[in-house]
Amino acid sequence: MKSRKKNIIDRKFQLRTVFSVTAIAMIFFAAVIAVIIFFSIMSRNNISTEIRSLEKAAETEDNIVTAFAAYARAVTGLPVKLSIDVIQKDHAESMGAIQDHIVMLKRYADYYFYLLFITIAIMIALAAVYYFYLIRITHRMSGPVFVMSRCIQDLIDGREPRFRSLREKDEFKEMYRKLIELGEKITKGRSPQQRF
Repeated sequence: MKSRKKNIIDRKFQLRTVFSVTAIAMIFFAAVIAVIIFFSIMSRNNISTEIRSLEKAAETEDNIVTAFAAYARAVTGLPVKLSIDVIQKDHAESMGAIQDHIVMLKRYADYYFYLLFITIAIMIALAAVYYFYLIRITHRMSGPVFVMSRCIQDLIDGREPRFRSLREKDEFKEMYRKLIELGEKITKGRSPQQRF
């Protein structure tokens, strides 16, 4: 039997099924996104607080070293001059490390928002995949139900039912075989004048 994939057979059943299953998935994903947003905002606030603390500590250390260096220049003497050079070198290395940490913390804060956007994109892609997959799955149910409904209506109207084979992956095959058996018994039990 030719595979039907483009048309929706039983609009009410198929769309209700697709939208209810997709809605459940969307509720789950919305909960996941809410948790990610919550932790993202908390982490961003904590990271921002840490960045401000590091920047203040760096500014304080910079002021202390600058004041110490100015004092040391005012005092004459070779040993003080040598220790100022070492202190300024160590200070520059420490400030570089602090700045590296600040940059890293800012990246971590941004990563949470990237994660959020990636999660939303995945959620939208999964919704589309769910939709098309569920339409395909419901075709396997709606098609046979549609065929069986037509056969039953033919029997009700006194016409000979037009039985045809179902597609390979269709559901309700056993029920359809029983309907064919019933249809054959009904048509055999009629007199030639009552037949179609």
